[in-house]
Order: sequence, then C-alpha cells, then structure tokens
Amino acid sequence: MANAQATHDPAAAGHAVPWDGDEAALAAESRRRNKRLLLILAAIGIGMFVFAFANVPIFGLVCEKLGFAQDPGKGSAAALASEEGEIGRPIEVRFTGNVWGQLPVEFRPVTSIQKTNLGKMTVADYVFINLSRNPVYFRPIHSIRPTEAAGEDKYELGECFCYTEMMMHPGQELVLPVVYRFHNGLDENIKAVTMSYTLFPITKEEYERKKAEEAAQEEQGS
Repeated sequence: MANAQATHDPAAAGHAVPWDGDEAALAAESRRRNKRLLLILAAIGIGMFVFAFANVPIFGLVCEKLGFAQDPGKGSAAALASEEGEIGRPIEVRFTGNVWGQLPVEFRPVTSIQKTNLGKMTVADYVFINLSRNPVYFRPIHSIRPTEAAGEDKYELGECFCYTEMMMHPGQELVLPVVYRFHNGLDENIKAVTMSYTLFPITKEEYERKKAEEAAQEEQGS
C-alpha cells in the first residue's frame, strides 16, 4: 500500500509565499506608493511653513531653527562703511536665489561666489525679472548657513531688499544690492557662508495693506 506523501504549505508554516506575478508591475506599484508618500510629506511641510509664515511669533521660532535671519537691522551703507574697523581673515560668501511656488520671476545673484574679509563692507547684486504680463507681488526672505553665522552679532546689513513687500510691473527688470559684512567674532572654523534669498508670493491686498501701514507710520513719525 502506497504511503500518502505529506504536502508542505509555506503559508501554514509561517513563511512568506513567493509572488508569481509580474515583478515590473510590483516595482511600479512600489514607486507609485513612494511618490505618493513624498507628496504627502511635502504638502505637510509646506503647510506647516505657510502656517508659521502667517503667525509672526511661530514664524520667528521656525526661522531660528532653519537658519532664517529675521528682519535684520539695516543701517545706512555709508554709515556702516565709515564705521569699518579692523579687516579680518578672508571668507568665502556664496549666494543663491529661489522662487517659491509658481511666482513668474527670474531671480538670481549676479555673482554666485564672493571672496571678502571679515569686517569688510561688501556689495552683492541680485537680478529680478518679471516674466509675466501681469504685476507680481512678493516678499523676499533670506537665510544664512551655517546657522552659527546667522546671529545678529555675527553679521549686519547696510542695505537689503529682504523682508520688504515688493511689486514688479509686467516685464520689469531690477538689479538690487545686498550690502553686508560679517564680524571678526565669527567662529574661526567657518570658512564659507551661504546667503540664500527666497521670494514668497503675496496678494495685491497684502501688498497694499502693508504699504498703507508704512505710510501711516511715516506720518506719525513726521
């Protein structure tokens, strides 16, 4: 009498069952899931930053953690140059320009890398071009890397377009300066610094409201 042969069931034994389908289809599905996850994470990140941008105290905390220098005090470039003290060691300063979302503006530094010295007032120019047939409204925000160079006691600006609500006419082109210097107290291990500027779109209403507030403040001060 023939003995019955025992069958082996991988699933019953707790082992994974090999998939007999198309491996290419499985890989494509995996890529789709990963892409969907990245989009979700990106949306969450954008939402958190926009929420913080709309809430000044929270925005301040976000800026501090991300290395965004918050509305740095701007003095007269001539006054700062006249106060120029001891010129320190060489340092490399790199510049980048970014545009948030679909803002139709070409934005870039004229020179992406400058060689300067600590304590020396230096000028860097940025180009703005409105590529659309409509007025555009935005606010430039700047950040400094590494974050150890972003403190108020580490650098100062004599002139800057940052943290200013701006409007550009259709096709308009601008060249605006950033006048800056890093102080001699900067950590000696920091040999290079990146100053990055990002244009965030605002509405026409936001722009007009801010300009009205500035005009009212000037009238009160006069």
